[in-house]
Amino acid sequence: MSVADKTTAGSPQVLFAPADGKAYKPEDRDLVFSQQPLHMLQTYLLPCPTSRLKPPELQYGWRIGREKFMDLIRIHFPDGITCSLGPEVDEEDPDLCIPPEEYDRPYPDTHATLFGAALIDSILKYLGLPDADQNIRSLLKVDYLSDNHGRAEVGLVVGSTYLGDVLEEPHYSKLKALISPNEDAMWYLSFDNWRWRRQVPKQVSKRKSKKSATKATQGTVTVS
Repeated sequence: MSVADKTTAGSPQVLFAPADGKAYKPEDRDLVFSQQPLHMLQTYLLPCPTSRLKPPELQYGWRIGREKFMDLIRIHFPDGITCSLGPEVDEEDPDLCIPPEEYDRPYPDTHATLFGAALIDSILKYLGLPDADQNIRSLLKVDYLSDNHGRAEVGLVVGSTYLGDVLEEPHYSKLKALISPNEDAMWYLSFDNWRWRRQVPKQVSKRKSKKSATKATQGTVTVS
């Protein structure tokens, strides 16, 4: 499914631009993240190689949270669990005394599980998709997704504007039914690529440029 299938004309406001329309300041980050997540993309948020500006990256997915995600993994993706020697430290009771022999036993490692390749393998297996297909595999990843108040939660990403694609049906609906039956995935700003950036535009022939009418510029923004 193309990202373009999830776009709309939108309003004249340019989302995620610097407050002064020229250059980002440290305080702009909170303002920018307050403008997302989005249910639908505006077309000017799709990267265009012939433009002098590259929009921020938006990732399509669900905020889930560590505990809920690990519960889902234990039930539906047990072969995606990665173990390490020794139990994890209890954040609520870091001084809890653990017998030395426990550190010789394997225990599920939350961080290694959530961000490990085995989990993606398990999800692809659940969806009946080949784990060796890099185009499909690149769409799926676990990442931190922020709400409009800047609160980050672990989530599952199934597409990106920088990749130009999202997980197709019926696989998308199968994941949705498992993760969030009553809520569609949304577009979240990437923590790494949340700014508009300058880029060197690629030259295209006049014939191609006439056919390429995907650019929508409902406003202007300059970034330095």
